[in-house]
This record gives sequence, structure tokens and C-alpha cells, in this order.
Amino acid sequence: MMRKEFHWLLNEFVSDVKLPIYVTLEGHTRKHIERLFHDHTSSEIAVVVRGSAIHLLENRLIGDRKNNYALEQVTIRKGDVLVIHPGVTHCYDQTDDFELLNIVYDTQQLAFPHLDCFDMPFFHVLFPQGAPGDPAEQAHPVMRLDEEQLNAVLLQAQRLQNEIALERAGNLFVSMTLFLECMAMISRYLPQRENEPEGRKANFLIGAAISFMVRHYAEKITLDRLAKQVNMSPRNFCRHFRNATGSSPMEYLNNIRLTHALLMVQDSAVGIEEIAGLCGYSGNSHLYRMFRAAYGVSPREYRKGKRAAVQENCPPSPAGIIDLSCTSAPPR
Repeated sequence: MMRKEFHWLLNEFVSDVKLPIYVTLEGHTRKHIERLFHDHTSSEIAVVVRGSAIHLLENRLIGDRKNNYALEQVTIRKGDVLVIHPGVTHCYDQTDDFELLNIVYDTQQLAFPHLDCFDMPFFHVLFPQGAPGDPAEQAHPVMRLDEEQLNAVLLQAQRLQNEIALERAGNLFVSMTLFLECMAMISRYLPQRENEPEGRKANFLIGAAISFMVRHYAEKITLDRLAKQVNMSPRNFCRHFRNATGSSPMEYLNNIRLTHALLMVQDSAVGIEEIAGLCGYSGNSHLYRMFRAAYGVSPREYRKGKRAAVQENCPPSPAGIIDLSCTSAPPR
């Protein structure tokens, strides 16, 4: 059985008028609590600032109908970086000299333009576009920072923590800027590994394929063309893409195109047939079919004012696109 003793809720530490981001340094003034098994409703970056500890993570045994759990035990030391996503129960043990920097963030409430962030291989680990993968992997550090890198991350996290605590004009904008700078900094510290396991290396390549879709969605894009971008066979590409995002490559591409089409239908006087061409569809009827399947109305019906129906049936915005049609941030 699972040992969960505590359910960590971000909204208990962050007010409604602040970004869903929380920064804390644990073990700095008193010993870190040992063996407090807990889970999160949000994602967490944990950086070991000082000392060492045992990271314990419970992983449900595959195929076990009795819900038994295996206990993953990994020694973590100064400079190690963990990334823990919702649904994982974990804790720390042997924390006598242990100090931990936590950056907690809710990916479902943070809407921002991804641009070319997926060109940085590590970014998809921080912001997974589908299921984050095998929970057991989250027991292990994703990287180890050297002294200079660790000090740089600590300084940036301190700036972020100080800004979040302020009450002044532009606080949300500056907080988001500092948070993204921190994410980019950590992402760029990931070393390139020559003998990386196929699955993890493939997931990094999926980010490059998504970036290509975002830049070239208006062009004719085939599965073969996408697979060639990352030097995979179409079959392997489809398998790794679905593992990383939860959808097929062409479904993902269609969501990108639909998001742009919806914006153009909503905010421009451009004809529907022209919109179809600008968004990469083969013709007017193709756009109509995809649009109605996703939103429940045709482009013309939507333009005539039936937008309420769209809000009730709004698909997730794909990577690289700010939430254009929904009133709340899309799930990631």
C-alpha cells in the first residue's frame, strides 16, 4: 500500500493574485523532516544545495492488481537536480546535513509562448506535453550542477523568491520573466550525453519535431518529413512521439493548425478558403471537417457568433501557442 502522509497543495502557499510559483529553501535553519511521504498537485524542481540524503519514491508495480508499491531509494548529493511531477509520492531520509532548494510551479496554470524552448533538450522534462513517463525515473537526479552553476541557480531563485513576495506594479510580469530565466538556465546546464539511453534521447528529439511543427505548420507536412527532421523511421517516430505527448504527430500538428485557424476566423475578415491555405489545410472542406470535429461548429457558424459552443469543447492549445480560445490555461 502507498505510504502517503501529506498532500502538498500549492494554493495553500500562493494567493489567487500571484503566479502559481513558489520558492523555498528547506533545511537551511532547521533539519529537513525525514520520511514524510507526500505528493503534489504541481510540479517541483528540487536542487540539493548542501549535504546529502536518500530520496525515497514509491512506484506502483506494473500489473499488480493489489496496488502494491516498490520503494525506489536513491542517494542524492550537493548539486543534484530532481524534477518531480504530480502523481508521485516521495520523501527524503537521512537529512542531517541536507539543504534543498524547491521551485514549485503549476504547469496547468502557466500560459506562455514556448517559441523555440523545445530546442533545449531538457525543457520537455520541466514541461512535459503528455505523461511524464515512468515514475521511477523521477527518483533519480536528472543532472548534477557544479559549484558555479549551483551558485547561479541559487542567485536566480533568490531573485525570483524576492520578486514574488513584492506588491508593486509589474510584479506578475517580472516574476514570470525571472521564472523563465531560471528554467532556461537549468535547461542549458544539461550536458549532452553521447551514450544516452534510446528512450530518453528520443524524447529530446521529439521537442525538435514539435518546434519544427510550430514554425512550419502552414506548409505541407507529412509524417515522413517529420521523421526525417529527427533522423527516425516513421514507425519509431510515431511511437516515441505518442509516449512523449499522448497523441500522434499528425493529431498534434492538426491542433496547432486549428488554434491558428480559430484565431483568424475570430479576429480577421479573411475568407475561410484563404484561412485554410494559410493554416496548412488542403482545402476549404478539409478545414471545415477538422474545425467542426474539434469545436462542434463550422468556421462560418463560429464567425456568426456561436462561440459559446467552442468554449465548452475547447481542445488543449499545443506547444508554442498561447491559449487563444479558452478562458483558462490548457492542461499540459
